Amino acid sequence: MKTRVAMFFLVFVFVIADYGILATKWFKPGNDVYTSVSGCTIELNWNLLIKDHTSTITKLNLRNMIEEPGHKLNDDERYVIYSTDTEQGQDISMIIPHVTVQDSGVYRCAVDYTPRHKDVNVTVTDFKWMPDKTSIEVQEGEDINLEWKYVTRATFKSILVYRISYEDSRRQYLGNLTADNMDNQGERRVDKASVTRNKDGNGVVLTIRKVTEEDVKYNYFIEMVYSDTCSMKRGPTFLNKESKVYSRTPVIKSRRQEDINFVWYYEYISPVITILFTRRTPGNQIDKIGYWHGGEFVPQMADGESRLKFNQTESNITFVIEGQITLTLLDASREDFNYDYICRIIFHDKQESSWNILLEEKAPLFVKDGSGLSTGEVAAISVTVVVVVVILVVIILIVLSRRSELVRQKIQSFTGGNNIDKKNQAELNPLQGSTTRSEDEATVDRV
Repeated sequence: MKTRVAMFFLVFVFVIADYGILATKWFKPGNDVYTSVSGCTIELNWNLLIKDHTSTITKLNLRNMIEEPGHKLNDDERYVIYSTDTEQGQDISMIIPHVTVQDSGVYRCAVDYTPRHKDVNVTVTDFKWMPDKTSIEVQEGEDINLEWKYVTRATFKSILVYRISYEDSRRQYLGNLTADNMDNQGERRVDKASVTRNKDGNGVVLTIRKVTEEDVKYNYFIEMVYSDTCSMKRGPTFLNKESKVYSRTPVIKSRRQEDINFVWYYEYISPVITILFTRRTPGNQIDKIGYWHGGEFVPQMADGESRLKFNQTESNITFVIEGQITLTLLDASREDFNYDYICRIIFHDKQESSWNILLEEKAPLFVKDGSGLSTGEVAAISVTVVVVVVILVVIILIVLSRRSELVRQKIQSFTGGNNIDKKNQAELNPLQGSTTRSEDEATVDRV
């Protein structure tokens, strides 16, 4: 009896040992641990030492260290699984695109649904960019800092900072932080630019000293390199000069039926690709007027083809493009007033700026009343009537004055011999006094 038990035990040990050896020989030793950062794509590999066998890949469910039936991934459209025949057997690969933290776990490749299998462990570390500015306004000659922040526990092989010219797509590297100098605040300088980790260790800072016009002609990027197949990129970040669009007449006052010229000026290092015209009511309602693109102006308002005229002039002065935009509104109507007319310019580097011009209505010169006469006509008639009345009153006064004088003289002539002495009569009528002689003088003559 003891001999039989011993023989059975030896057979059992040899079978189990042989199964273990065979099990290990079914798979070639390789990578059993994979790590990645969320957002990247990873590829898991199993190398089989046998041919003409099918395989199944599952993700195990481990709860309290107890293995439960896993989810079969061969029929899942998210995963890309393929096999390649080799001289020794076949290679099984599975690609997981854009991994997340939930993709962490144990993945098993089993052969022919047998106990023969190999497990690999996948760990995914979360990574998230913090919100940052996509554009920064700069002044020529100043020092600036471009900062990119992120949240992660992953360790990166290197951090690259570079810029790309939007004129010729030329790439220029500005700094490279490697694993050796990443934690000691090491500075990597290229000419007047330097790249460092920020004080909190959760971001990278690019410092550019004494900004020039050349610096503004680039888009700036950062690339966090985790592995040869995994990196996180951020950008572009633009450098912009300050206000690019303005008007010398922020308020225009005009009258109905007049032609109105809206004039805007712009200055920038990049040429204009699109101009949008809108107008806004006090209630913040936006109406489209028209747009310019590709050398052609397209009106969008009613009767715009006959009422709107567009003109643009542009010149390049010392690496700065200066231009003028004129939009003419013909025969302004009542509905055109009390609007903010907005010119929005989009430049070649995708930056944009806008400026408003308020159109107000002046008091009209001529307003029709109920009689059909304008206020100007009524005023002219009123002045004419007043002048005529004044002239008539003056004439009447003159006539009355002369008649009064004549009447007085007649009265005096009729009553002068009876009631007035000769001396007074001579004074009143000197002509008569020169031809009348006294009775004494007549007597002397007769003598």
